[in-house]
Amino acid sequence: MDFFIDPKTGRLKDDMVVKLDVCPVCHGKNFQEYLERNNFFLCRCEQCEFLFVNPRPKERAMVEFFNRSSSIDLYSDMVENTKDKRKTLIFDSLVEKINKLKPNGGKLLEVGCGPGLLLETLREKKSNWESIGVETNRRAVEICRNKQLNVFHGSFEEFSGNNSDFDLIVFWAVWDHFFDPEDIVKNTY
Repeated sequence: MDFFIDPKTGRLKDDMVVKLDVCPVCHGKNFQEYLERNNFFLCRCEQCEFLFVNPRPKERAMVEFFNRSSSIDLYSDMVENTKDKRKTLIFDSLVEKINKLKPNGGKLLEVGCGPGLLLETLREKKSNWESIGVETNRRAVEICRNKQLNVFHGSFEEFSGNNSDFDLIVFWAVWDHFFDPEDIVKNTY
């Protein structure tokens, strides 16, 4: 949490966060604060019932946090250490579904690929997908590169690939990591 809080004042750093006046999903103006932790509030929109944090870390702050966070590093290692079970429970069937979508494969981009379990499973199943990952966390990128997976270290917004070149873009458990999910969806076209 020190990443977002000024140690001298104990307050959130202004250059790191933005106070929301509307719901980030439906743009409703009525929301209720439920919980507070370290000057961040969990809010619930009264119009669409979406739960969100307010204030929100700015886009650049979120990217930097995920890149440098030791807790995300530990999470990446934990995911890698439990990969066999995760592949069996999640990624084997996900790859089957992807292959059914387009049996001849194509070009796939996974945004927020973590330590690369989907990309690795695609390769192990000898699918016809040319796959690329995008990941902000340095430890996860290191794990991917040790597996010789093609991964861009940075945010989706920084990724220089032309999204229209991809036949499939996969977002697996990353929507809460984006400052503006609606903008991310628009940028996939």
